[in-house]
Amino acid sequence: GSKWAEEARVAEAHNQSILREAEAEKHEKVTSLRQAEVEKVTSLRQAEADTLARTREVEAEMNDRIGEVRAEADAERRKLREEAHRELQDRELQLRAEGQRELQQALQNASADAEEAL
Repeated sequence: GSKWAEEARVAEAHNQSILREAEAEKHEKVTSLRQAEVEKVTSLRQAEADTLARTREVEAEMNDRIGEVRAEADAERRKLREEAHRELQDRELQLRAEGQRELQQALQNASADAEEAL
């Protein structure tokens, strides 16, 4: 019977050894899966951060461009206003000069008429 008991003990030890190996393998797989999960999450977070950073860059570029366009438009408006103002002043001076000439002409005519009358 002791031979049978010995065989049983050897078989039990062998089973325990197989169970320990299986347990170790399972533990390794779980650890490996957890590690892969962590790496995936980290990678997703990095991608999200990169996307956010790029979005901010694009927004900043757009805002800069909008600022440039506004500044150009303001400068153009200012230029047009100044030109219009200058044209108005020129026209005013022109009208004043014409008025002066007409007045002078009228005075000369009046003075000539007065001389004739005398």
